Amino acid sequence: MGNNKFQNITLFEFIIFIHSLQLASGMLIMPSPLATTAGTDGWISIILGWITTSIIGVFIILMLQKNPNKNFSQILKTYFGKWLGTIFLLLYAFYLFFAGFNTLLKATDIVKVWIFPSAPAYQIAILFLLPFIILALSGLRALTSYSMLVFFFTTWMPLFLLFSLKSMYAPLHLLPIFKDGIYPIVKATKETITPYAGLEIAYFIFPFLPKKQKAIKGILIANTGTMFFYLYVTILSYIYFSPEGIKDVIWPVFH
Repeated sequence: MGNNKFQNITLFEFIIFIHSLQLASGMLIMPSPLATTAGTDGWISIILGWITTSIIGVFIILMLQKNPNKNFSQILKTYFGKWLGTIFLLLYAFYLFFAGFNTLLKATDIVKVWIFPSAPAYQIAILFLLPFIILALSGLRALTSYSMLVFFFTTWMPLFLLFSLKSMYAPLHLLPIFKDGIYPIVKATKETITPYAGLEIAYFIFPFLPKKQKAIKGILIANTGTMFFYLYVTILSYIYFSPEGIKDVIWPVFH
């Protein structure tokens, strides 16, 4: 009983944990693929992606609230049957593995290019994996504590992006809005789905949230915070680089 109480998380920890999962390496490269599809209107796609994922997040919580005594596997089997539910569970496990592996590759690539160019990629990957494996084995409390620590130590860092602009910025790059119509903006929304991924962790941490009636509020706050961060990074990138130049920069944040 005491152990379960120790594993419980507050609403703030619930928000920060989801928000931290969303802000993976995708935030470093997202401005470029958005610009390739929607030009400097790509920031509007971020808002559309936020609306879409917020609706999905609300449905996730409503489903969990309707089945408060069931885990994710049991919920899938309740709605889809034993066999189909198991298939969906395996597909979801594959998705999580792919998403995690993709994030690891991106993070390894960034560190190798910008910090340790002479280090073998596999050594960098191992250095990333070891602490996360230890955290995962230590349980939810360790994971949420790590998320809180990282959040408070990095919250101030985006301010440096403002100073990096100096005199090299042109807000007119953002105009006119809807320069190529609505379709490219809607099409580019797919580029925001992966960066917003992380909401689904609610399936696993919802049981540890004592105030379950506030879960919808929590997931929306987390997703909205992520949206504002993505907007901030993307708009600054668009006013710093030329409309064509941004398309060729892999990691605009590092420039």
